[in-house]
Amino acid sequence: MITEKIKHVLSSELSTINENVALLLSKGIDSSSLLFTLLEQGKSVTIYSFTLDYRESSDFKGAKKIAETFGVPFIPIYLPTDIELLKKDVLYLIKEKGLKKKTEVECTWAMMYALKTIKETVVVAGLGADGHFVISKKGCLHYKHTVELMNEFRNKLFSNPNYAQKEIVTQLAEEQGKKMILPYLSKNMIDSFKNTTWEELNKPKQKQVILDMYPAFFEQIKVYHHSNFQLGDSGIAEHFTSLMKSDWNQGKGKTVVSIYNAIARGEIY
Repeated sequence: MITEKIKHVLSSELSTINENVALLLSKGIDSSSLLFTLLEQGKSVTIYSFTLDYRESSDFKGAKKIAETFGVPFIPIYLPTDIELLKKDVLYLIKEKGLKKKTEVECTWAMMYALKTIKETVVVAGLGADGHFVISKKGCLHYKHTVELMNEFRNKLFSNPNYAQKEIVTQLAEEQGKKMILPYLSKNMIDSFKNTTWEELNKPKQKQVILDMYPAFFEQIKVYHHSNFQLGDSGIAEHFTSLMKSDWNQGKGKTVVSIYNAIARGEIY
């Protein structure tokens, strides 16, 4: 049964941790399942969650509530919103780290500050879990209907070494002497989801198979549907859009992507 397979992989991926562990938590199902696995294994966990320095997002509030519910230490990560600092960060991520896509730049930026804040040397996160469930708009429209299409959709995603920022986040962690553990992006996890149907994963509720792993834990929290962490009410994407009002925008581009492209071409430095 798929639920048992996933739970076994999560348990195996996290069982080797023998020290205090930092968990990056949102209010979502995926990172919550990691927390419940760690708690079940008796690990010493500290929860971290990020938000812009002038507001508290619903993900941040939800993570804080989960930490309180289960009596786990919680440390906030406040992302800076100074425009000049943002410029330096964007130049670094595009010019020095070679990032190109909008999602890569904005998600990696948040993770970069998270890793700077975290004190533990082992960091666990639920990056990449959504891809297994084929719940994106494109996935639901074109790929959810047969097992073969589901497999094709996942193969396209997971063949990218930097899918869900796996490669760059792991690199940034290593540069700071930290080890990044991403159970939902492991080969064993990818193999576990092969040949599964959309219905057996997402019925009666989205990501039902994860909810079924820890029903007693999930009953104690409010369960939220999927959302990309840089979108929604996080304000992260909007923060990057503020670059359009800076001297970097010469009126030629209509979106912040035009600025990213100009940096990549060496026109902004």
